[in-house]
Amino acid sequence: MQTAKDITALRKNGQLADAFALATDLLTTEPDNIWTKRAMGWVRFERLRAVAKSKTPDAFLTEWEALALLVADNPADETMLTNQAVWQAVVALFSLGDTDKAVLVLAAVFASVQTWTIEKPSDMYSALLRSFMKAGKTWGGLGDFMAWWQLSNLRPEDYLPGMTNDARKMMSLAEQAYITYAKQVLQRPDPATIQTLIADLETLHQQHPEYQYPPYYQAKLLVATGSKDEAMTALLPFARRKQNEFWLWSLLADLYHDEPEKAIACLCRAMTCPTEEKFLVNARLDLAVKLNQVGKVNEALTELTKSTTARQNEGWHVMPGYTDAVDRLAAKGGVVLTDNKPLYRQYRAMADELLYADVPEHVGVVTSLNTDKKIAHIAINPTISTHIKYEKSMARIQPGDFVAVRLDERTGKEGTFWVPLSAKRTDEKPSEGVYKPFSGVFSRIVGKEFGFIDGVFISPNLVVGVEDGSMLTGFALPSFDKIRQKHGWRAISANNSQSAPGE
Repeated sequence: MQTAKDITALRKNGQLADAFALATDLLTTEPDNIWTKRAMGWVRFERLRAVAKSKTPDAFLTEWEALALLVADNPADETMLTNQAVWQAVVALFSLGDTDKAVLVLAAVFASVQTWTIEKPSDMYSALLRSFMKAGKTWGGLGDFMAWWQLSNLRPEDYLPGMTNDARKMMSLAEQAYITYAKQVLQRPDPATIQTLIADLETLHQQHPEYQYPPYYQAKLLVATGSKDEAMTALLPFARRKQNEFWLWSLLADLYHDEPEKAIACLCRAMTCPTEEKFLVNARLDLAVKLNQVGKVNEALTELTKSTTARQNEGWHVMPGYTDAVDRLAAKGGVVLTDNKPLYRQYRAMADELLYADVPEHVGVVTSLNTDKKIAHIAINPTISTHIKYEKSMARIQPGDFVAVRLDERTGKEGTFWVPLSAKRTDEKPSEGVYKPFSGVFSRIVGKEFGFIDGVFISPNLVVGVEDGSMLTGFALPSFDKIRQKHGWRAISANNSQSAPGE
C-alpha cells in the first residue's frame, strides 16, 4: 500500500504530477490523514513556486488557497511549510506589482498569514512587508495589513539605506514603512492610532534624524488632531530643508487656515518655488480664496484665472464653480493683473518669519548701509553682528532702525559668523552695548567743527548750521578710534527733537 512517503519520494524525484495524483487519491480515501495532508502540502508548495513568477494570479490563487486549506487545522505545526509559502507570495507580489491583478492575491495572502505562525522579525517577514507596499499602493487593505504586521518587527538592518543598481542611495525600508503607514492612517483617521503613530514617529526622528520625510507626516498627523502648535514644532525643521518645494508651503498654509494673512504668505511663497504650472492649480485656488477674504480682489482673480488656464492647458475638466467664482470676482470690479509677483515679494518676509518661527529673535540696530549692494549691517550686541539684503526684507531702511533678526550660528575658516534667517523692523530696543540715546547741549571743540555730548562724538556733517549751545537729541552707535586705540560712541543722528529716534 502506498503512503505519504511515496508522495514525498515522487516529489523529490521531480515527478510532481505523479506525486499530486497519488496524494489526491490517498486523501480521497483518508481525508484526515495528517501525514498525507503534509505531503500534499509540499506538493502544493512546489506547484505554487512554479507559478509564482508567471504573473497569472488565478493559477497562484488556486495553489495558495489549496495549500492554506491543508494547513488550516494545525498551522502552528506547519511553520516550515507556511514560511516557505510566504516567500513565494513575496515573489508573486513583486512580479505582479501595483496592478489590478495583485488585489486578489494581496487579500488572499493577508487572510492566510494572519492565522499562520510566521518567524518574526526575519528576512522573510521584512520581505513580505516590502512586497505588500510595492503591490498594494492602491489596495484598500494596506493599512490593516501594516497594523497587523507591526512596525516594531523591523530589524536593525531595515533602518539602513539601500543602494540601487546604479549605486544611488535608496530610502531605508523603515523610513518607507513609516511613511506608507502614516499615509494609510491619514486616509482613515482613528484618534488612538494617530496618537500612537505620532509618538512612534517622534521616537523614529530622535533615533534617525537623517530621515527627511517622517517629520512631515508627523506634522500632518498632528494637523489631523487639531494641534497646530505641535504640528509646527514637528514640521519646521523639515520645512527649512524643503523650503523650495511648493507642497511644503501648501501644508504650512493649511496650518494657518484660520489666519488668512499667514496663509497668504505661505501660498505666495509656494508660487515662487520652481515647479511646473500644472502642479500649482490647487494651491492657486486656495490662494485666490484667501486673497478674496482679505479684499484683494484683483490678486484673487489673477490667481483663479491662472489656475483655470493651467487646467485647460492640461486638458483637465474645469468645474463650473471655477467659472462662477471668476464671474463673482469680476462683478466686484476685479481685473486680471499681468502677474502677482509684487504680491509675492510683499509677503516674502512674513513667509520667512513663519519658516523660522522656532528660532529665537535678536533685536539689533542698523549701523550702516551699502546702498549699491542693498546691504544693511546690523549689530546685535558688541560681539555679534550680521548683514541683510534689505531690498528683499524691507524698504527705506536707515541707520539707527531697530531690526528683529533670527540668526543661524555657523563656523568657517575665520571662526564663528552669523547668517540671518529672517529680518523685520521692530519697536523693541537692542542691547545697550550697541545703541545709546543722548541729549544735551552741544559745543564745538575750539578750532574744530565737531564736538561731544555726554561722551558721544558729534561729527561735523551732523551739525552744519547748528550753533554752539543748541540742545541736541539723538542716538549713537559704538565706534573705535584707531588713532587713540579706544572704543567710544559716534552719533548717527542729532537734532532738536526732545526724544531719540526709534523710541
